[in-house]
Amino acid sequence: MKIRKVVKRTGRLEKFSLHKLEHSLHLAMNQARVKGDAKKLAHLVVAELHKNLKKDSVDVDKIRKTCVKVLRNHKMSKASDYYMFRWLHSKPSKTKKVVKRNGRVTKFHPVRIYKSIQKAMRQTHVKNLLLAAKMTTQVIASIDKKYKGKPVPSEEIRNEIEKVLKKNKHHNAAKHYVLYRYT
Repeated sequence: MKIRKVVKRTGRLEKFSLHKLEHSLHLAMNQARVKGDAKKLAHLVVAELHKNLKKDSVDVDKIRKTCVKVLRNHKMSKASDYYMFRWLHSKPSKTKKVVKRNGRVTKFHPVRIYKSIQKAMRQTHVKNLLLAAKMTTQVIASIDKKYKGKPVPSEEIRNEIEKVLKKNKHHNAAKHYVLYRYT
């Protein structure tokens, strides 16, 4: 069976495009500054998807999960993180700057929020990358709403991560996050 359609999160069906998958992988690899053949990796993703394909359509989350798996199998974990956040670059955050504890102003990196959430969840043996991505969008949306593009204190980002973990009923992950951030 061949992949013909992609089921979007909205439930809408769209024609599957190998070129679009290759382009997404290529962008993630460039952002992570890793070398590799995006076309070859895209074909590996499709082959992996075909193993479990029961219909001629596959949902977008399954594609994303498989891409992350293939990138990690090829020792490109940084590219897999960027791949998870490809959508952040197409719809950037209003927040551009972070004020560190020492007063220094640095560039805002949404991937750092994702990694913090992912580490906290990993401490409680939860390895759901899509859930970590969802919670990251909640943190970013909250910060964007509160600060409206102004520089955000790093302490406020940490507080927001803790709130979102608790709101999503990951109290143990929130506890691990708090312990980690103060050590």
